[in-house]
Amino acid sequence: MWGIEVEGPPDLALGRPVTAFSVKAPDVAAANVTDGNTATRWGSEYSDPQWIRVDLGGAKSIGPVLLRWEASSAKAFTIDVSGDDQNWTTVHSTANSAGGAQLIPIAANVRYVRVCGTVRANPRYGCSLWSVEVCSA
Repeated sequence: MWGIEVEGPPDLALGRPVTAFSVKAPDVAAANVTDGNTATRWGSEYSDPQWIRVDLGGAKSIGPVLLRWEASSAKAFTIDVSGDDQNWTTVHSTANSAGGAQLIPIAANVRYVRVCGTVRANPRYGCSLWSVEVCSA
């Protein structure tokens, strides 16, 4: 259905707490990106930048991150990681994203994973993700 299927290591983000810079409405809550339901999504306010952060609950050795963007995606975004939610390291950056399902190769030992949309694909809408899936290494 999504064009990318990941077999193997479990999704470390599944069911984990999520925080977002903004949420447009209650039905597009931040927690929707880790609920395992492909019919729910997070939707931000209509401004730049926007971010969403997953707390893995403790330091984890992570592998690829799978982003499943809704049509209101980010044209430019980063993936940042942190062990303490204070000091962040950018592990992926793009200025011309096509949206859709994207498997981003990452290798890190972290507690937090943040996706930061720096430029929305369509300025009439916000950033919207169906899911943020964090594979174990």
